[in-house]
Amino acid sequence: MPIEGANGKYLPAIEVFSKAIEYMKKHALDHLRENGVPYPEAETKWVLTVPAIWPDPSKSVMRAAAEQVLNVFYFLDGHKNNRCVILLNICFVIVFTLT
Repeated sequence: MPIEGANGKYLPAIEVFSKAIEYMKKHALDHLRENGVPYPEAETKWVLTVPAIWPDPSKSVMRAAAEQVLNVFYFLDGHKNNRCVILLNICFVIVFTLT
């Protein structure tokens, strides 16, 4: 699934999303480092959200992009590791954060 850039060139969606996730992760970790906050990687849980109205192929692209960057994955329905959670909408993020 290619995405057209402002320059008219196309890139695979997985590449676009993985670069965006990688940038956000780096930015967050740089901010922690700059402020002297320790980063306990083994205890960190990453939470990504996707709109519930996205079709399954789009959700799969986000899942694959997260796996590439974060090297781990956990989906709300019980798959695998618990270091990265992809939630289907912002309501779940609120509930997840409060529990």
